[in-house]
Amino acid sequence: MSAHDTKCDPNMPTGSGSGQWKPTKEWKEGYRLADTVKAKLMRTGGSLSPASREEAIQEIMLCTADDKPSSTKYGLCEENKYDIVVDAKGVITELTQLFDV
Repeated sequence: MSAHDTKCDPNMPTGSGSGQWKPTKEWKEGYRLADTVKAKLMRTGGSLSPASREEAIQEIMLCTADDKPSSTKYGLCEENKYDIVVDAKGVITELTQLFDV
């Protein structure tokens, strides 16, 4: 997986005025999910629910595809933004899907 660092810019209002996540650095390559990753994905209706590693991988693959669906069996594909926690080796140990409302 690849990603870039982001930060919430409160000066860029969204529907709720909560700000938007903006990239701050270049892409980083080589991320992978730990076998025991603690994942939470946005479900239809806007709630976060725990997800297995396999569900997280499938959701990310579907929602990053060029022909991504508007939703999957897990929830919305509207936002492809995740808060991650990585260990010293750069392995993702926690992944939480973010949602701008």
